[in-house]
Amino acid sequence: MPTIAQATIGYDVSVEHATLKLLSLEKGRTAYCVHLTGGINDRWIEAYQIERRQSRPLSRFELDPSIGTVWFGSDPGIGPADIIDALDMLDAMVVRVNERAARSPQ
Repeated sequence: MPTIAQATIGYDVSVEHATLKLLSLEKGRTAYCVHLTGGINDRWIEAYQIERRQSRPLSRFELDPSIGTVWFGSDPGIGPADIIDALDMLDAMVVRVNERAARSPQ
């Protein structure tokens, strides 16, 4: 009996570095916000949350799926190299999330 091939959804979500903004929070705290590009759906969001829960360093990246942004806290005195490191970590995470979401059952 022939089987029907299951459609595979590919994801191409990426971090838009040019949108990086510094945010002022209450009590003198700051955070950075960056936009994601690409198609974000429920499956991708679920994969993001799983990836985030699996690593303490990744738990700092808070996703706001309603506007397609990720924000992360900033410690006082953080330098540009630290921000670049955080963006590199987020880039790698998003690649893994794309792969995880593409593999997950529909």
